[in-house]
Amino acid sequence: MAKGVFLSVFSSCIFGGIFYLVTLLSQLSGQEIMGWRVLCMFSLLTGFMLAHKNDWQLVREITARLASQPWRIPAMLLSSALIGSQFWIFVWAPNHGHALDLSLGYFLLPLAMVLCGRIVYKEKLSRFQRGAVLFAFIGICNQFYIGASFSWVVLLSALGYPPYFMLRRYLKHDNLGGFWFDLLFMLPAGLFLIWDGEHSVAFMLSEGGLFWMLLLYGFSSGVAIIFYILSSRLLTLGLLGLLGYVEPVLLVIIALLLGNSIAQGELITYIGVWLAVLMLVFDGVRVMRLHRKFTE
Repeated sequence: MAKGVFLSVFSSCIFGGIFYLVTLLSQLSGQEIMGWRVLCMFSLLTGFMLAHKNDWQLVREITARLASQPWRIPAMLLSSALIGSQFWIFVWAPNHGHALDLSLGYFLLPLAMVLCGRIVYKEKLSRFQRGAVLFAFIGICNQFYIGASFSWVVLLSALGYPPYFMLRRYLKHDNLGGFWFDLLFMLPAGLFLIWDGEHSVAFMLSEGGLFWMLLLYGFSSGVAIIFYILSSRLLTLGLLGLLGYVEPVLLVIIALLLGNSIAQGELITYIGVWLAVLMLVFDGVRVMRLHRKFTE
């Protein structure tokens, strides 16, 4: 479990970095960035899995299932569409004044994940995890109390991942092989977005290395996703969701640096979720110490 916690937190830190990086790509359209992101991630993941034969074996197993059970294909297309919508909103929001909306959606996301884990999979939470849920719930209640509206960006980012993860578990594709197929089904659309974009590679190279920054963004996204999926193998859905609070805290900090501001009435909302994060950090340290004690 300790390894899963580390991978999840490290993945969130990378996501925070690329959230800022996308603002440096404002010369490009969201569609172009999305296309290059899909291409870079697919290339990186393919190379990683080919280098790790056990992971590539997952692709072969899923291919065999698709051949014998064609009904899986529409379900996998839905899986690809669900994660694709999350990729797109992550690219679109920071350059269109919705950075804080996106971060608030990610604050709501762990609660949705915890509820799914508790209700659907009957997962149990530790005392500190229950405390984290309570503080986060207080923060969300404050958001409703002050009458702040939840935009479609908030709702999409908060409610998009739980059905994606549940569908992957139902299909038994909750591994790198399943995500490889998600990217494979997105690849034609990604290539079309690159081809249909206004900016050529030559133009991006002439603009202060914009092309290399774009590749850094795409490949960093791939690294973050690989770490996140590897962590999901080692953690319960509830704990995976609670660790998701690390990323929106980073996104809020970046959003503030980009000029966004938090309304005075929303301070309780963010204090609540930040206290939830501190409890999760404490619980994570406790778990790692117990694990080290039993392995020594």
